[in-house]
Amino acid sequence: MALSAVLSKEMAIILGTEGSNLAPALTTGNWTLGTGWAYATTPDRLNKSIDGTGTATPTSQTIASGTVYRVEFNVSSLSGSTATWTLGGVSGTNITAVGKYVEYITASTTGKLIFTPVATALRMVIDYVSVTAITNETLGFATDFDFEVNKETIDITTFDSVGWKDFMVDMKEWKVSFSGLVTRGVPAAGQISYDEVLASLVGSDTQFTLIIKSTTAADQYFIGRGYLTSMKASGSVGDKMTYAGEVQGIGVVDLLAVA
Repeated sequence: MALSAVLSKEMAIILGTEGSNLAPALTTGNWTLGTGWAYATTPDRLNKSIDGTGTATPTSQTIASGTVYRVEFNVSSLSGSTATWTLGGVSGTNITAVGKYVEYITASTTGKLIFTPVATALRMVIDYVSVTAITNETLGFATDFDFEVNKETIDITTFDSVGWKDFMVDMKEWKVSFSGLVTRGVPAAGQISYDEVLASLVGSDTQFTLIIKSTTAADQYFIGRGYLTSMKASGSVGDKMTYAGEVQGIGVVDLLAVA
């Protein structure tokens, strides 16, 4: 990826919402299962339970090229090998361990979600899958932002630390604060105004997707879920009216590349 110096004036703060789950239930008939895969229940799940390198993919799923999707699935058991997965022709992080996988994908084709064993000996259980499309609007008349990531540490200093404090990393968090100009009237197409953001804070406690994005192709940008936790407006005689807001991130913040 080529490096580029991007001026802050080329950045945009984008607030997005997630659609309904496009991944069907993990029950009979909803997925096309290749050799090695089978359904199981209590809970409903997909089992890669015998030898084979067949794939598992939804029988029906509509994916749009150029759309950003949030993909989440849980692997409750894994042994014998690893697996790969793709959505919209784009590969996600390889499946190499038990746990929850969360990733944002910008689809480059209309290809459905596909799980693929790396080797015939793979044994794997997938007990949750979610695929949601992100629709978004640009925060109109935004002027600045701060993006912050923090890691908590735990003091594990002992007598063996030879006089130096020792730490291990624990939980991580991220948050974004931003400012903008208060405007009145109907915002431009594809933009969200101060009034709409304020109404979101007062009228809803739902999480949304936050994107801080460059306009330069191939540049990386930040994307993640969060809650709008505060809004403050300021004004004075003979001057413009401004506002500031803060978003508390939830879970992972990811990096994508501008298409």
